[in-house]
Amino acid sequence: MTARVALGQFLVVVACYPWLIDCARADDQPSAQFTLGAKVWDTQWTSWDTVPSRSVVTNGGPVTVVEPVSTNNHFAVIPQASVRYGNFLGSVSYFANTTYNLTGAVDPESGAPLPVSALRRELDGNFGYYVLPSVAVTVGYKQIEQTFGPSSTAPQLFKWTGPTIGLSGSAPLRAHFGLYGAVGVGFLKLKVDEQLHDAAGNTSFNALYTLGELGVSYSVPTPTKFSFTVTLGYRAQIVTTEKYALNNGFSNGYNSVDVHDTTQGPALTFVGRY
Repeated sequence: MTARVALGQFLVVVACYPWLIDCARADDQPSAQFTLGAKVWDTQWTSWDTVPSRSVVTNGGPVTVVEPVSTNNHFAVIPQASVRYGNFLGSVSYFANTTYNLTGAVDPESGAPLPVSALRRELDGNFGYYVLPSVAVTVGYKQIEQTFGPSSTAPQLFKWTGPTIGLSGSAPLRAHFGLYGAVGVGFLKLKVDEQLHDAAGNTSFNALYTLGELGVSYSVPTPTKFSFTVTLGYRAQIVTTEKYALNNGFSNGYNSVDVHDTTQGPALTFVGRY
């Protein structure tokens, strides 16, 4: 059984859930409820690159290897909005354009460190239903774009898109404090330009997207219908691109591997609801 099938049997994905903390306070009579907020995510990002190995060369040519590149503690801002009517909800969120400087890449000829610049942005849209007063199920769409290199030198664009499904929940603790969490999975497709094909000539790949977040919330008391909530949690997102072909050093030969793109770190969210 593959990881894709196993996860798909018992996980569901959530991409944006600013309404989560208030889900246990549904009105008896359906009414529209609007939520605006922003998540500040202290991201630690590890991605991948493929380069010819300097230490392994065969008669058929150099062996291609996966080279990890990473950056630590870079803040990303994710504005988010949602509307709820009765047990139905809709939401959208946007990982705003964020530029990263990654380390770990090495020049294949000289062996010197090679700095990597990347621009990231992501878009999530979801529609959901509360199956329980504090549990929501969602289905949605995810888009991830990563552009490596300056525009003056033919930037390399990697774009993942595809459907997601999700589950999120919350529970009260003491006073105005609560606990929230979400887990999930999405089935994406990565498409790259022709010049970025792998060793087998592929420019399209299946990818498994997983997301998890767990934390605590605090609801600020207000004398009006407007409510304000702050959450602090830990968020992790993994994109596993499957069967990416690497040269194995033999004529017309290659091996397929799974490559991983991981973003994780603490997340602080500010949410206003009316």
